[in-house]
Amino acid sequence: MERERLGSRLGFILLSAGCAIGCGNVWKFPWTVGKNGGGGFLLIYLICLLVLGLRPVLLLRPVRLGLGQLPCGGQRGHGTQG
Repeated sequence: MERERLGSRLGFILLSAGCAIGCGNVWKFPWTVGKNGGGGFLLIYLICLLVLGLRPVLLLRPVRLGLGQLPCGGQRGHGTQG
């Protein structure tokens, strides 16, 4: 199976910039806010980050189950219960 490749050099640059900005948002911003006395805001920010980060994982779980996979690792219709 062949690996996927980016279509252009601009796509690579935009992807790299997006990753760098995202990492800066997750790591540096909360540290700066907490250092400058924004502990209450920092708590709300981390809760929102956690909720928004878990939401796609929880939404994809029913899709995976609908494709014939069970949480225990078995498959439907092959002697397993479900």
